[in-house]
Amino acid sequence: MTAYNMTAARQVIIHGDCWPVVSAVQAVVRAMRPECRCDIAESLPCLLQRLTGAPEAVLILCLRPREHIYLFYALKSLLLDHPVLVISDELLFSDRLVLRCWGDIACAPY
Repeated sequence: MTAYNMTAARQVIIHGDCWPVVSAVQAVVRAMRPECRCDIAESLPCLLQRLTGAPEAVLILCLRPREHIYLFYALKSLLLDHPVLVISDELLFSDRLVLRCWGDIACAPY
């Protein structure tokens, strides 16, 4: 896994399948890092556009990885260039395996 300098992040992009979790994460990011721009990507095309347009952005995914394999395939070339954090209510072995296969992506349960 590539080491990223999180203090240099000027933009955060959040994507997820549960609106309350995405909104809560956005509120936490804005409270902790008010100088950072924090955007929500509501759909896959919007997420791809935002990631392509902001190569320095940090990506936070609020979802269960095992349920979104298609998303990781769609993002495979972009995941190499962006620091990524997955936040999920439940992290099973299969979730950790998916994250490991896609570059040892960091995860955090809530």
